[in-house]
Amino acid sequence: MTNNPKTRNNFFCCATQVEETIILSEMAALKEVPCPYQELVDLMSGRCILSNFQVDELFFYEIIEYKDGPRQPDNEIDIERGIGCIEIEDGLKKLKRITPLSSIDGPITKPRDFTEDKKLFIQTYIPKDYRDLFSTPNTVLATEVAGCPSPVELQDYTVLGRLNGTIQSIDQQELWSILLANTRKPVEGMVRYNKRGKHFEGHDGKQWRALKWEEE
Repeated sequence: MTNNPKTRNNFFCCATQVEETIILSEMAALKEVPCPYQELVDLMSGRCILSNFQVDELFFYEIIEYKDGPRQPDNEIDIERGIGCIEIEDGLKKLKRITPLSSIDGPITKPRDFTEDKKLFIQTYIPKDYRDLFSTPNTVLATEVAGCPSPVELQDYTVLGRLNGTIQSIDQQELWSILLANTRKPVEGMVRYNKRGKHFEGHDGKQWRALKWEEE
């Protein structure tokens, strides 16, 4: 993990815990948090997690709660690192903590409880231990945001691809939409539905032909 805001590894956000929910807010709120970048918030507006990650896009997160008062060395009260994503519920953007990995005290399997309604510091990070990269099943690593690894979960009967600017699990219907959108002319083996003739057609490489089924 790196703590240099000039690197391409880190994206930032402010948050508060309400009951068991981590509610995300814009970076401007970090001016009230005694984090390492408190005085640099205005220079880092383009590095907000909310504007660089889409809903349900997985990333490695680090939540830090600091002691009240001015910034001091080693003033962390608690830390939680893990794999999560942004979700929207009741109009609020929240951090869904999918796989908690470690805390200030060591490895964990459950989310930590932070002081309620207190502003927290969140940043993305690159795990030091390669085993953390494979903490969730059926995932591969991608770099949708330069320098920031993101786990991508593959669903059953899907392929890995890039759709609408996002590296994701693509199902059969989405794959067909990609192929059709990027094909200027029909190719052999393509199938379509003819609305006028009320039948399916297949392309033999030269022309469209109606598909027929034999009656049993």
